[in-house]
Amino acid sequence: MGTTLFNLATNPKWGVVYASNSEANNLTCFEGAGEYGGSTVQGNLAQMRITAISGDTAYPRHLNYSKLAGKPGFDASVKSHSLSTPTEMVVSRDGAKHDVAAFSSSKIGVYEC
Repeated sequence: MGTTLFNLATNPKWGVVYASNSEANNLTCFEGAGEYGGSTVQGNLAQMRITAISGDTAYPRHLNYSKLAGKPGFDASVKSHSLSTPTEMVVSRDGAKHDVAAFSSSKIGVYEC
């Protein structure tokens, strides 16, 4: 469901609960030698997510897919679509979409439910 929960919202049509959250992933936090000496701290430390909860099943959706500049698979356009620290959520009356305000990235994301 998430390490830190920021907010909850309920889909009025389907009864699905949405939790905006972060997921701490402290398994790999060091990558090795840096370009200019020392070591890098560029691991996958935490993910920002919205988790849909239906019955006893949780479906996490990651909001920050960015890769580090200069690393394989880096795509600069991904940064503009990533959200960080998702807080307030609003679900439309028809249950078709939900909006989420992301505090750290100063953006609003709109997602289909």
